Amino acid sequence: MSTSSGANGTSRGAPDLPRQWAGAHTLRLVHELNERCIETLARLSTDRSTRTIEIVASSRALWSCLDAGARRRAAECPFLLVDVWFQNVHWWRSVKERRIPHVHSARHRCFPPRAAGTLMRETLMLTWSTARSDRRIAGLLLGLAPAVAEIIAGLGLQDVERIAAKFARQVRPRWEDRPGFWRSLVLAARDGDENTRHEIHLHGLQLLGADLLRDE
Repeated sequence: MSTSSGANGTSRGAPDLPRQWAGAHTLRLVHELNERCIETLARLSTDRSTRTIEIVASSRALWSCLDAGARRRAAECPFLLVDVWFQNVHWWRSVKERRIPHVHSARHRCFPPRAAGTLMRETLMLTWSTARSDRRIAGLLLGLAPAVAEIIAGLGLQDVERIAAKFARQVRPRWEDRPGFWRSLVLAARDGDENTRHEIHLHGLQLLGADLLRDE
């Protein structure tokens, strides 16, 4: 069927195609990074020879039974499940200025060294590129406080690589002090409970919003 052109040169009768949300590509990357984080935590649950964090230690049996589908469902949160002091502007200011941050710099490593190095670099590359292109999405999806997003956006690629290599042990699961959140997330993912997953996502967004408001 032919269409005629209007005075402004556009075709009358042609459907208006929906524009893709600006954060859609970032959200896909968030899900991929979340899945790598969850896969690493699930592997930790089967290794009793090493120290692990409370969110895994308190629910080892649950973590260890997650199959690939359950891990993927757990990863499909509308926010990043990985954190690198994204609410702490003092930590980021210190590492940018090549000073050793004094805040919890000696806390134990969460992930094995190789996994921590990979996860840290991928996390920083994602946050750096997102903060440089859209600070709003960096806050909504990655949980970066505005002042932290500004610092990260101002880094050069060599700075990102340096921080990723030197501070890999600082990459953590978000809300590691909330084992109840993680247990609910993993349980709903294992059972394929969509209603509960939706509620957990809303709860996570509330927590993220509270974190951002606390930084202001």
